[in-house]
Amino acid sequence: MRRKFLAGVLLLVLIATSLYFATRKPKKRIVPEEGPPKLPSVLEEGRELARLVAEEGVVLLKNDGVLPLDPRSRVAVFGTGQHTTWWYHEGGSAFVPLSPGRVATLLEALLAYGVKVDEEVSAAYVSESLPKRTNEFPLTEEEVRRAAERNDVALVVISRYTSEDFDLPRRGGWFDAGWWFVHYQTQLQGSYYFRGWELEEDEINLIDAVCRYFDKVVLILNTPHAIGIAPVVDKVGAVLWVGYPGEAGGYAVVNVLFGKVSPSGKLPFTWARRWEDYPSSRCWGSRDVVYCENIYVGYKYFDTFNVEPLFPFGFGLSYTSFEIQVERVAVDGSTVAVTVKVTNAGRVPGKEVVQVYVTPPAGRLEKEHQRLVAFAKTDLLKPGESQSIEIAFDITSAASYDEVEGSWILEKGVYLVRVGNSSRSTHVAAKVVLPRDVVVEKAAVRLNSEYYYRKAKELGIEILRRTPEVKPWSYQGEGEEVAKAPTLTIDPERIAVREGAVPPYSPPALEKPDTEAVITLRDVVEGRFTLEDLVGQMSVEELVDVTIGLRGSNAPSLARRGIPELKQADGPNGLRPGPSPNPGGTAFPAAVVRAATWNLELEREVGRQIGREMLWAGVSLWLAPGLNIHRNPLGGRNAEYYSEDPLLAGVMAAAVVKGVQSSSGVGATLKHFVANDQEAYRWISDSIVSERALREVYLRAFEIAVRTARPWAVMSSYNKVNGVYSGNYFNLCMGVLRGEWGFDGFVMTDWWSNSYNFRAYIAGNDALMPYTEDSTWATWAAYSFVVKQAKEALANGTLTLGQLQRSAYNVLRVALRSRALANMLGVNQSVLYTYEPPPDYFEAKKAPP
Repeated sequence: MRRKFLAGVLLLVLIATSLYFATRKPKKRIVPEEGPPKLPSVLEEGRELARLVAEEGVVLLKNDGVLPLDPRSRVAVFGTGQHTTWWYHEGGSAFVPLSPGRVATLLEALLAYGVKVDEEVSAAYVSESLPKRTNEFPLTEEEVRRAAERNDVALVVISRYTSEDFDLPRRGGWFDAGWWFVHYQTQLQGSYYFRGWELEEDEINLIDAVCRYFDKVVLILNTPHAIGIAPVVDKVGAVLWVGYPGEAGGYAVVNVLFGKVSPSGKLPFTWARRWEDYPSSRCWGSRDVVYCENIYVGYKYFDTFNVEPLFPFGFGLSYTSFEIQVERVAVDGSTVAVTVKVTNAGRVPGKEVVQVYVTPPAGRLEKEHQRLVAFAKTDLLKPGESQSIEIAFDITSAASYDEVEGSWILEKGVYLVRVGNSSRSTHVAAKVVLPRDVVVEKAAVRLNSEYYYRKAKELGIEILRRTPEVKPWSYQGEGEEVAKAPTLTIDPERIAVREGAVPPYSPPALEKPDTEAVITLRDVVEGRFTLEDLVGQMSVEELVDVTIGLRGSNAPSLARRGIPELKQADGPNGLRPGPSPNPGGTAFPAAVVRAATWNLELEREVGRQIGREMLWAGVSLWLAPGLNIHRNPLGGRNAEYYSEDPLLAGVMAAAVVKGVQSSSGVGATLKHFVANDQEAYRWISDSIVSERALREVYLRAFEIAVRTARPWAVMSSYNKVNGVYSGNYFNLCMGVLRGEWGFDGFVMTDWWSNSYNFRAYIAGNDALMPYTEDSTWATWAAYSFVVKQAKEALANGTLTLGQLQRSAYNVLRVALRSRALANMLGVNQSVLYTYEPPPDYFEAKKAPP
C-alpha cells in the first residue's frame, strides 16, 4: 500500500513537473546569442572609427558628481532603449541596416565590459526592434525599491524614433501606416505608436520612482534632438545626450559612463525648456510653410530675444575643467586672428572646444545678437597641460544680406569678437571697427521675397522682428568687458569684393562635329575629341539617356559611347546598401552626433573612411551629406542633418566631402537643396522664406560646402521654394549655385521628385532620378515621357537644345573624374583626375600641447 502511495505521489510530481516546464515561459534572454560577425578589414577600420566618433559626440548636459561611475558599481538599467530599440540610426534612406550582432546596444556593451548589471531589471524591458506601444515602467514601486537595495546606480534610457516621411509629434500617439509607410507595414500591422517631444506619463513615473529610491541616477537620452526633459532634469544626478551613436555606440557610451573617456561633445542645437520656446512652433508643419521666425533660428533667436534655454547652443560639460585665455587679437586685411591658450585645470585628460562669435553693429538691417564665425577643438590635454590655438576668420563671415539691393554688406560700426565654449559663455575679446559700409559681394535679388511677405499677410502669420524694444541676452560685467577690450580697425579698401557671374538662361547649342566617327569618352580622355564634340554629336534620346538615372552606357542608346554608370549609395550616416547594389558599409553615428564632436579633423577622417568603403563597394556617388537646418526639434530627419547653425553645418559638410573625395575618383552629393526642413507634406510643401533668411540660414551651409569642398553633385529637394519646385527653379540651380558660388558638378533630383520633368533642364537640374529597369509604368515615366516632353518643348521653343546639352555636359564632366571610368578604360586614376580641395572656410592652427 505504501509503495503504491509513493508511486502515486511520484507520478503526480512527474506530471506536475512536466506541466510546469511545458507551460512555463522561457526565461527572456537580455542579449542576443549572435556574436559580432567577421568583417572585411575596411569595415573593421570603420567600426573602430565609429566608436571614436561616438565617444567625442556624447554630450554631458548635467553632472552632480555622479559621473564617471566606479567600475565596481552595480548597475540597474531601466528603459526599453537599452535593448534593440537603442536606435543607432533613424529610419528611412539614412538607415544603414546591420545584423544584430554588429550593433552594440548599451546593455550588450555593459555586459561585454564586465559591468555588474541587474539582469532582473533589464529582462523586464526586452522589446521589439521597431516602435510599438511599450511600457517604460513595467516594474512596481516595490520592485524599484528592491532594485535600489541591490544596486549602486540607476541608468534610465529614454529613446525617440524618427525617420524620413514623418516628423516627430509634439505628443505621442498612434499613427496609421499610410501608403508612405508601406516599407514597415508587414512588421507594424498597419499602425504604430510614436513618442513625441514631451515625456509621457510612464516615462515621468519611471524617472520619479527611480529617483525616490536611488541616490545616483543617470538619464541617457537616445534621441535625435532635444526633447522635453525640463520636468525631470532637476531630479536626476546626471544627463547624457548620446543621439543616434552608430553601430559601436554602446561601447562608446559605456566608455564615457565609466570615465575611460572624458566627454567633449557640445550641443549643435539649442535645447529649450518648452517646445513653444522655439519661434518656428508658431508656423510649423503645414503644407504652406511660412518661415515666420525669419533669420532668428536656434541660438540666434534665444540670445537675441533673451529667452532662457534649458541648455544653450555649443554647451557640453567634461570630467575635467578648462581655462580659456585670449592672448591676442589681430587684424590683417579682412582677416581677424584670435590666439587663445587653453589649459586643462582639472584632474583627468580631456578636450575643449573654443568657439568664436561676432556681434554685429546695429544699423539699417536688423541683426541677430551674435553669430558663430569659427571654432577649434583642442587635442587631448593632460591635467595641467596647455595648448595655444590661433583661429583666423574673415570678417565677411559677419556680413548680412540686403534683399533690396541684392548684396551682402558689412555695415559700419563696431563688431564685438566674443570667445567662449558655448553661446552663453562667451566673453568680449576685442572690438573691431569698420569705418564705413562695405559691399562684400554683389549678388542679385533672385529668390522672391515679395512672395514671402504677401503669403504671410494672406495667411495672417506675423513675421518675427527685432524691434528697438528687444533687449538681447547679457551678463554681469559685459559692459566693463566691452569698455576694456582692445580696439582694432579694418581698412575697408582691403576687403575684397566678390561678384558672381550671371549664368545664361539659354546657352548656345553645341555644334555637331564634322566626323563620321562615333565619339566616346575614351576619345575625350585621349584627346581625339573634346567633351563639347561628344555632347554636340548626341541625339535628343542620347542626351536624355545621359541625364536619367546616371546609367551611362547601360542605357541602350548610349551603348556605343563608353560612358560609365555612376552608382550611388545613400547616406548620410554611412554607406547604405542602395539605391545601387552594393554591400553597404560602416554605420557611423548620425550626422547630428558627428556635429556634436565639433571636430573637423575627425569628420574629415569619417569622409576618408567612407571614400575607402565606396571604392571597396564599387560606388561612385555618396548621396550625402545632408545640409538642411534644424529649424525645429520635431524635424523628422534632424538626426541626419548637422545643426541649427549654418556655419557649423557647412564646415562639417565640407570636411566630410573633402575626406570622401580625397579617395580620388568618388564624389559626394550635398542634399536636400533647399529648405527641406520638415517631413510633413515634403513632396508638395511650399517653403515660404524671405530671401535674406534663405541666404543667411538655409543656403549658407550649402554655400560654405560648395565653395570650400567642390562636391561632385547637389540633390534638389522635393519641396517648392517660394512657389517653385526647387529642381525647376533656375534662380536656385543656376543663379545662386552656379552663377554666384561657382559650382562645377551636376544637380540631380531627389527620387521621383515633382521636378522630374523637362523643366529641370531649363532650371539647370541636370539629372533626373531614378531610372527603373523593370518593365513598369515607372520606366515609361522615367524615359519615354520625358523624351516626349523634351521633344515637344524643343519644338515649341520652351526648351532649347543648349539647355538640354548643358545638363548632359555637366553629368559627363563628372563622369570624366570617376574611378568607374578609370577602371573601364584600364588607366590609373591620376590620368583622369586628382581631387584638389579648396582652402577651409576658416583656419585653426594648433601648437603642440
